[in-house]
Amino acid sequence: MRMCLAAVPAGDNSLAAQENVCDTDRAYVRECRRREVHLRLPSECVTCKVPLTLEQFTEGQSKRLSEEKVPKVADVVFLVQHAPCNRDVLDKVKAMVDDLDKAFTASGLRSVQYALVGYGGQGYLSPPQIRTMDGQVFNTAPKVAAALGRFDFEAGEKPDTMLALRYAARLPFRAGASKTVILLACDSCTEQAVRYSDLQRVLVLNDVRLHVLSQQAITLRTNTPKNNYIFGADEQTVYTSKDVAGDDLAGEPDLRQQVRMPKDLCAALTHDAAGSVWSARQWVDARPVVQKKFSDVMVRAMARAAAPTQCQICDCVADESLTGVGRCQSCSPRHFYSVMPDFNVAEPEPIAEAVTARPPARPTTVRVRPARPVAPGAATRKPRPPPGPRKVAPTRRAPVPAPVNPVVRDQ
Repeated sequence: MRMCLAAVPAGDNSLAAQENVCDTDRAYVRECRRREVHLRLPSECVTCKVPLTLEQFTEGQSKRLSEEKVPKVADVVFLVQHAPCNRDVLDKVKAMVDDLDKAFTASGLRSVQYALVGYGGQGYLSPPQIRTMDGQVFNTAPKVAAALGRFDFEAGEKPDTMLALRYAARLPFRAGASKTVILLACDSCTEQAVRYSDLQRVLVLNDVRLHVLSQQAITLRTNTPKNNYIFGADEQTVYTSKDVAGDDLAGEPDLRQQVRMPKDLCAALTHDAAGSVWSARQWVDARPVVQKKFSDVMVRAMARAAAPTQCQICDCVADESLTGVGRCQSCSPRHFYSVMPDFNVAEPEPIAEAVTARPPARPTTVRVRPARPVAPGAATRKPRPPPGPRKVAPTRRAPVPAPVNPVVRDQ
């Protein structure tokens, strides 16, 4: 025994020694899982870190982040369906990633990481799968742009977009980071393995912002040339080409009640997930000048929505790889009504545009009083003769006074 103690290195209570013990525990737990024996790691082996500050907390502990303690970081997930319709869209997205990264940095975020998830392909590419970059789930903008260039576009059967959304919302995001999912789907979202209400709860409680690049057009309910300049919309406003020059990105709120949104469940989820919907075809099919404007407005809107929540409560949990992941929720989660939208309801009548011309004059009518009937045998009054020429009375002149002779007196 003394020989063993002599071989034990000094400082066995150091952090390095603790990590070595946890590595041994992980290997043991993994081997047990292979044999269908499920064990849990010790709580002290499941650790999480807050980005930038590097504060640690272990499993079973809750970390409250508020105001200046909230890290200015963001995690973005590109959720892309394996389908030919995304071929042209991904070419635009690859060029847009750098602009998106600059927009996030301009909004005050110090660190932005990106992930890529594919789904709906053939064979093993049918379920949602993470596309790692240099062995990492999240990586930098140049890495994700390179990964998008190697994406497969062969479509499978019955893609489950809502299942893929739930998968993306549960990725190992950093503690306190704002979470953004950008969906590029070719088929409409339908309930298959995941119900609408369940996915709605996952997005809201995990504080995930959802943005959808839809294959359907976003137009007004009236046929107007303005439809060519509508890029996207969120719950409050409509984004058009006019927002390129403005710094505040206010959009046109007056058009929000007149716009026709895509009839899609994922587009409806953006209202609860503080996101937005954008027309992918408008982006791809427009002229190069309009495409540049579209990209500029879209990345600024996504960066503004990615501001981290100012109060979060984070719990450290172990994921499938037995690594600690910080699951954060807002201190005051958004309220929502779990009601599935009904797209068969008739849309309201469009609001007519205001007319500035003067309204036509109101026609004037002349009322004619009917003649009073005369009883038979009644005396009739003789008609009054027409008036003759008017007699003018002669004017009387005033008498002219007689001249007065002057009296000459003797001198």
